[in-house]
Amino acid sequence: MGSTLELQTGARTVGGVTRWLRVLLGVGLVGVLAVISGNLLGVGEADSRRAGAAEARPMTPLVMQSYVNAATRVPALAPDCAGMSWHILAGIGAVESAHAGGRVLAANGDITPPVIGPRLDGSGVGGNVTPFPDTDTGVLDGDLEYDRAVGPMQFLPETWQRWGRDGNDDGTNDPHNIFDATLGAAAFLCGTVPVDLTDRAQLTDAITRYNRSPSYVADVLAFADSYAAATP
Repeated sequence: MGSTLELQTGARTVGGVTRWLRVLLGVGLVGVLAVISGNLLGVGEADSRRAGAAEARPMTPLVMQSYVNAATRVPALAPDCAGMSWHILAGIGAVESAHAGGRVLAANGDITPPVIGPRLDGSGVGGNVTPFPDTDTGVLDGDLEYDRAVGPMQFLPETWQRWGRDGNDDGTNDPHNIFDATLGAAAFLCGTVPVDLTDRAQLTDAITRYNRSPSYVADVLAFADSYAAATP
């Protein structure tokens, strides 16, 4: 379950990022990724990655702002965590919720309707075969019997209780807010021990802690690489 970009915390965007966003939003991010993936990967692997990329919707400026905001706050949040970039967080967001695709995002980052995963009752839905009894009395996921992953970065309620962060400085930690969720994901990926996410092995380990599925890790890395390659 950031180089040449210049993006300020809050509502302001400046420099190359706005031009790049116009390109992504105008021609569609999927098309950009399909071209880039062919240069990054072997032909067979590129074809499989294109299939994954085709399922992701283009990110909105607000969503991208949340990724950049979270990455730029990591040095203060986790001084022993080096190499966090918005591309990594975007890779997580692409796989977990297609960047909160199909939802309405308010200016403060609140998401409507909330992103809530299937009930984790061990029935096999979504690949889950291990039951996760309720840990939040339904406060975050609306389920009083079993937990469900919540928010655009798909945290289990119990995990959010530890790693949730206030990304928009409104005094609350809400997994259903894009700024809070992305900063929480950054904190989780950084962990509690020194880490350098520019090292591929350490980055892979961090994403594996987020979700232990090898295919999940491969997809997140493929998206992150594509976003990094698309950056001017």
